[in-house]
Amino acid sequence: MKTIALCYPDLHYKIRDKKVFINGRLDFKAKYNNREIIDSYLISIQFPDNYPDYHPYVKETGGRIPGDYHKLKGDYLCLGTEMEVSCFFNKQKRIEPYINKLLIDYLFRFSYIEKYGEEPHGERSHGRKGKFEFYSEIFGTTDIPIIIDFLKLLLKDKIHGHQKCPCGSGKSLRNCHLQILITYSNISRN
Repeated sequence: MKTIALCYPDLHYKIRDKKVFINGRLDFKAKYNNREIIDSYLISIQFPDNYPDYHPYVKETGGRIPGDYHKLKGDYLCLGTEMEVSCFFNKQKRIEPYINKLLIDYLFRFSYIEKYGEEPHGERSHGRKGKFEFYSEIFGTTDIPIIIDFLKLLLKDKIHGHQKCPCGSGKSLRNCHLQILITYSNISRN
């Protein structure tokens, strides 16, 4: 929390109804294709009871971002697919990278669209289609039955490295996608 106070002096730690929050103004500066955005947003970051085992959620409290721009139920900002955000957060288990990467990326994109009228570097689709795009990226395929087979493996208590990889390579999991499955199976169980 000391790093937050140093980097973002207008964000403040609060406890309300036994819930932990960081509230205030988040100032940032970011650049894409030589176009710089300097902006600020009023935000509220809510920490779940099982933090740091689970990532926090963020709301934009200034009323600037409309409800139809990548938001989740409860008006929380959609910083990526649940698995994507969980994976990123679980690697660090710290709030600073979460703010510096995921949150500022989201706010930068919105500011960029406001200023230039276009997405700076593409966006993931909403809902199921966005989840499919994410799984396509991590598993390296757009074949839905193969992605479903990978997801079934993620739900198992134990993944056996000697079985054939669902990707169709003919290799065993151990010599193909096992490490990716191990990484994401730990997160999917959480």
